Amino acid sequence: MRIVIISCIRHFCFPVCVLLLFVLNNPVSAMNGTTSGNESDSPRHIVLLGASVGEAWNISGLPDRTGNSEYTFEYAGEYSADKSEKLTGILGRGQDKPDAIIIKECAAYFPGESEKLKTLIKDWVGACRDEEVIPVLATVVPVVRSFPLRVFLLSLLRGKWRYPKGTFEAVIEFNDWVKDYAEKEGLVVLDLEAALQTSSSDRHLNGRYARKDGLHINEKAYRELDGIVIPAMIRVEFRGSRDRDE
Repeated sequence: MRIVIISCIRHFCFPVCVLLLFVLNNPVSAMNGTTSGNESDSPRHIVLLGASVGEAWNISGLPDRTGNSEYTFEYAGEYSADKSEKLTGILGRGQDKPDAIIIKECAAYFPGESEKLKTLIKDWVGACRDEEVIPVLATVVPVVRSFPLRVFLLSLLRGKWRYPKGTFEAVIEFNDWVKDYAEKEGLVVLDLEAALQTSSSDRHLNGRYARKDGLHINEKAYRELDGIVIPAMIRVEFRGSRDRDE
């Protein structure tokens, strides 16, 4: 009988001790019934560096609209093609700099700024990498097929005469370059064009997503774009983990 009692105590104490050690080392996880270390990671913070699309999008509200708490978003607006100064400010935040920056340009800068922007984007990618912030490239939202005519008519109403040429072609050539460059550099692309184009064979902006000028996009378009952001962020290879207690 004595031998049986001692054996039972030994077999009972071992699992109890193991459980006690786990609770002492993981008090929060034990109380919540969770064991995954990933659940203590803070959300990844993403900055959208852009112009009109970023401002009207209200990307900071994306987590609430999509029900995803793994990321937080911020809009950093710059209404000139050269966003170098704004980017430098974001990268200079020290411990508060974001995990990634989405770099986006606008169709309004085309065709005139096309080649300049390619050089700038290469510089911006290098600057992000120097600060260990991950660059994500966005394609440019194209214009509708009737864009030149729309601009012409709107300009007449304002007492001016303007008929833009080559905008669509320049945007498409730039978007192809962005995707090719991103592939070579191992970068994720947020493909705004693909989400809003008329079809795979007609890469103009779908008319139902356009405002009167044929260049800026409407609320329906923004809700369409909501659906492509999180899948793109999932493809980003973030470095290490960020604990909420840090």
